[in-house]
Amino acid sequence: MAKEAVDNHNDIDLGDMEWVSDTEDEKASESSLFDPIIDGFKVGLLYEIFVDSLKAASPAAAEKFFDAKCPCTLVLRCASTDEVDIFGVGIEEVLADGMRQRYRGPHPAKSILVYLEQYAYDSKKTSKALLSRLFEHRRVFILATNDHAIPDEVGRFVDADIQIRCSPTALEAAVQKYIKSDFWLDAKIGDELMAVPLQQLMNIFSKGRDPLHSFELAFAWLEAAKRGEQTDVKPALDTDEPTLDDLHGLGAAGEWGRDLARDLEDWQAGRISWSEVDRGVLLYGPPGTGKTTFASALARTCDVALVSTSMSQWQAKGHLGDYLKAMRKAFEEAQKQAPCILFIDEFDSAGDRNSATSDSDGSDYIRRAVNGLLECLDGAAGREGVIVVGATNYPEKIDAALRRPGRLDKLVEIPLPDAAARDGILRFHLKGDLESVDLTPVVELTEGMAGAWLEGLVRDARRTARRQRRDVEIDDLLNALPRRVAMSPQNLERAAIHEAGHAIVALELGKQVVRAEVRREVIEGVDSQFGGFVAVRVTESERHVMTSSQILDTVKQLLGGLAAEDIFFEERSDTGTYDLRVATHWLARMYLCTGQSGSLTYLSDPDNALTALRLYPDIRKQVEESLQNSMREATVIIERRRSDVRRLADALQAHENLSGEQINGLLNLKRRGIRLLKSMHEREEFENAGSRYEYA
Repeated sequence: MAKEAVDNHNDIDLGDMEWVSDTEDEKASESSLFDPIIDGFKVGLLYEIFVDSLKAASPAAAEKFFDAKCPCTLVLRCASTDEVDIFGVGIEEVLADGMRQRYRGPHPAKSILVYLEQYAYDSKKTSKALLSRLFEHRRVFILATNDHAIPDEVGRFVDADIQIRCSPTALEAAVQKYIKSDFWLDAKIGDELMAVPLQQLMNIFSKGRDPLHSFELAFAWLEAAKRGEQTDVKPALDTDEPTLDDLHGLGAAGEWGRDLARDLEDWQAGRISWSEVDRGVLLYGPPGTGKTTFASALARTCDVALVSTSMSQWQAKGHLGDYLKAMRKAFEEAQKQAPCILFIDEFDSAGDRNSATSDSDGSDYIRRAVNGLLECLDGAAGREGVIVVGATNYPEKIDAALRRPGRLDKLVEIPLPDAAARDGILRFHLKGDLESVDLTPVVELTEGMAGAWLEGLVRDARRTARRQRRDVEIDDLLNALPRRVAMSPQNLERAAIHEAGHAIVALELGKQVVRAEVRREVIEGVDSQFGGFVAVRVTESERHVMTSSQILDTVKQLLGGLAAEDIFFEERSDTGTYDLRVATHWLARMYLCTGQSGSLTYLSDPDNALTALRLYPDIRKQVEESLQNSMREATVIIERRRSDVRRLADALQAHENLSGEQINGLLNLKRRGIRLLKSMHEREEFENAGSRYEYA
């Protein structure tokens, strides 16, 4: 059976084992054992090569390395700069405790991976600067080639100088852990395979391809090399990993990806030209919503290669010249593998040449970096066959030129998952477990959680079941949920006043409130859980078409919560950010897209209106004036019906949720209603005749 629970990277201390017993698992988590959790074959192979090389070079240094609390400095020598890049990108997160890396035991303290090339050829970086990195960190991993000399003053602090090279042992271990658990590698065949370059070896042995087929490809590559032929083997499509159809809550991003797959198929068949294919997309959304997972699923859906990188990986190479060199190299690699998806994470790190906060030196750096990225995006040959997918949490920080047609002109949000999406995400990671069990109790308690949270929830539930040698149960999921904390009386009152403000403004404008709710408890660490919501009925006309007066009424409803806070507390909390975002979006559409504000010039797609707004200061000023006017009107309503706001807020605090009939009875109104106006950081959703959809 597959070794789901154990990577066995720690066999220097724990030895080989099929399962982790309760005692051993607790011991691993309580000890100082360095035990990273690695999910993929490529990173797993690189780490196996590192561990195998380390133990061969210095068992004493290996013991220090596996003690996560122990300081150590290791020099990792690769055969070429290409292999330095491969190892740097592949295991930097593992060794240097990257923000996405997970560990079974403690996180290593103050770890860093350093490229010696930066210090070997940059006159501005001296050995003293390298020493300072050693003194600032407890665990330092110096990547170098055989040509790089370690300064004597640095060498005194090095625990081991290691020649990193792949071995049959490392390859066998990685294939067993990540591809096929009963894999066995003959010693003679293993020695012959070591003549295959590492990058090709990582592509030949890949999840989704039987190891016997991998042997055939490897020896075919070696035969072609003997004839002087250059061939590149692409990784197999991993059928165990999701395609876009397996993912949930993608919204417009999923539709765009499926359309792209059809276009790429038509382009490859010669039915359309490359100019008719979207060149790229910019994904944005809260952290953990699955932007990286989307890129991988997109590549599998399109049945093309994936080249994954990030702005920070390029910037980590050193000064501006190295940064640009790494950038160009990524695009060149993508062009070699075309058709392919080039995924660039942290896209906003490129900067904005129009940023007013940049000093003169910083402005020049950003200008040259953005210009270099523009050159790569445009490409001398039109970047044929390469789809660029950028990911960011901050689309407003990206230089406008990068968003122009032919570059990353599509802006698509991956939102936090709604209830149906959360159910789908949980079931995907459960992989058939709890198939007949209603997950509604878990789904309701995970509102505001991103996909990454939900994946971790399932992982923790599986760990609990595994310790007790039984199948996973729904109680395991419920018990794995983060701690819930009670709202303070002051925050509960503010939330109730905020929601009552939304409801009273809606009622005053002739809307039909159906339900209002505040939460006494929230999940610790999930900001979007704070507050509550108000449900209002959508009229048939609003459901399909919004007039300018209806949009302005919607904006007033959205601002009603903050207006109530102004009146009752004389200051606003920071919990109305989503209300402001949606209100601004509606008005931006009016001024930039729909001709509802007087101007007939079409300046932006509706979906991109918020981002486009920053390009037009005069329109931004008009939007601000409209927001202020709507706030004044909402404030007048709240002032006039102040006693109703207080009565409704008190009832919400006492009962937590009220139906439309209860609200009407409380305020002596006739029942009318349903439109869902979520506030306090939550997405706005609409319900009508059993259907549910969102806008942002």
